[in-house]
Amino acid sequence: MSEQQSPPGIPGPPAFQAPRLDETPVATEWGPPEPEPEEQRRLPGPVRALLVVLVIALLFVGIWALGGFKVRTDTDERVQPGQAIESGPYEFVFSKATAQKTTDSDGKVSWEVVVLGTARTTGDEAISPSNTMFAAKDPKTVEEPDAGDSEIGTGEVGNHPSNLTPGLPPVPYQVMFQFSEHYQPTDKILFAVHRLEEGNALLLDTGEKGWKNTRYVFRYDLPITVLPEKKDS
Repeated sequence: MSEQQSPPGIPGPPAFQAPRLDETPVATEWGPPEPEPEEQRRLPGPVRALLVVLVIALLFVGIWALGGFKVRTDTDERVQPGQAIESGPYEFVFSKATAQKTTDSDGKVSWEVVVLGTARTTGDEAISPSNTMFAAKDPKTVEEPDAGDSEIGTGEVGNHPSNLTPGLPPVPYQVMFQFSEHYQPTDKILFAVHRLEEGNALLLDTGEKGWKNTRYVFRYDLPITVLPEKKDS
């Protein structure tokens, strides 16, 4: 077959040439591929956040499994009737209580519970305990009234010392509570004395120091005696 002739003035196709192999030797000093930039290897933000949440959840599960979130039961210290306790600048000994049903002139019925003991101050200034550091509870009805009043020493009503005097031995001390008509005396009354700590006496930081309750208490289970009913005329 004769070769096809190109029209006059138009170059013909290039002559066919076989491909040539690159005989350049491979460089043996090439190292491993360059690592990707740190920004490209970092996990996406949502994935990182999920991992943090999972780690925190596992930490809480571990603490819970080891008993780390159990409710504390050491907020009260049991003491025996007649046992001395120290709270702030005070030393108390409480041994017993009395309960008396009363009816006032309007016919209102209530129970007066009086906790009996002794007190003295271990400080160097005259001071009187605050009624807010005492609490009483009926173990049967779980009624828990606020302390109504307290008295230092003995003597006529209204003629008691207002403070404990430093350096003196323990003097009689009593704390009164008023329970409702639903109170049913048993053989004991639960009585607690807050531990005190020194701190600011007022909510405003005036620099004045005083004594305030902590969440820790001394707890007495005091024997109680029921007195004859009293009716006001």
